[in-house]
Amino acid sequence: MLYAWKLFSIFVVLALLFLLAPATVLLGPLEDVALPGGSAAVLAGGGDVDYIIISPDNASIDGGGAGIQAYSAEAFDAQGISLGDVTQNTTFTIQSGAGGSWEGCTYTSEHVGDWLVTGTHTSGKTDTAILWVLETPEYPGGESAPPEGGASSSGAPTESMPPVGSGEPPYLEVAKTVSPETICLNNKATVTLNVTGAGSPVEEHFPIDVMLIIDRSSSMSGTKLTAAKAAAKTFVGLLNSTSDRSGLVSYSTTATLNHNLTFNKSAINSSIDSLTASGNTNISAGISTANTELIGHGRVRPPTIYAEILLSDGQANLPSGNAINATLAKAQEAANNTIV
Repeated sequence: MLYAWKLFSIFVVLALLFLLAPATVLLGPLEDVALPGGSAAVLAGGGDVDYIIISPDNASIDGGGAGIQAYSAEAFDAQGISLGDVTQNTTFTIQSGAGGSWEGCTYTSEHVGDWLVTGTHTSGKTDTAILWVLETPEYPGGESAPPEGGASSSGAPTESMPPVGSGEPPYLEVAKTVSPETICLNNKATVTLNVTGAGSPVEEHFPIDVMLIIDRSSSMSGTKLTAAKAAAKTFVGLLNSTSDRSGLVSYSTTATLNHNLTFNKSAINSSIDSLTASGNTNISAGISTANTELIGHGRVRPPTIYAEILLSDGQANLPSGNAINATLAKAQEAANNTIV
């Protein structure tokens, strides 16, 4: 009896080892196991593909290239356990006569009707779905091509942009296009953004107090001073007679306030015409005199803008030994007082 029990025990152990052996193989390194064709998602599921399901099983889109529909596929083993997404290992087709085009798992419509879509996995398993392609006013019945501009060349509708200059204040308009409009898992789309300034321009004028600073040293004699005078008078002519004021400083060895700030453009032009050339070049004295006039007699800021325009043909030579530093110091004085 004891001998028979031992034999039975050995038989049970051997049977258990036999039953456990396949599981031991499956738990071994993945690269050592020969597997049937399919995606990595099938390997992760731990079984062979018994069937697939494509989604959506029922959908409707517009005809004539205006409608786009994307499909996905999921695989299952014989026990109904999901093996994961297998869209990239599935080929999609549509019933003959539907026309249109495929890009991976994405279909772009053509003819109106109810069409059968088929997904075929690399394992040979298939599934089907119904796609309704609907009439549109631009594409009734699918007998004629859609009008130009019904869809972009990529199949993605292009958002229209309202007209620029609609009487509204300035603002930005953003229009976008997407190609393709619908994509499969792990695929890419290109998004294009067009940013356009729209609305009506708004002009806001701030009053200006500006000092012209003109070099009248001996090196400016002749055509140089003539050109400087012409440029200065052209600028004065561009000023607004009711909101902008101008003044004139000239310099050579020393500086002169030829005319204080005024709305009278004719008076400034007459002062410009009276300039004659002689002497050395003391730029710092010219800037200093203009600074004094603006700081002492300029209008309230804001909104008034203070500005200086310097016209010269060369480098300062006064004060002796310190001309450049003196000029920079007066320019910094102007900056410190918010003079442009």
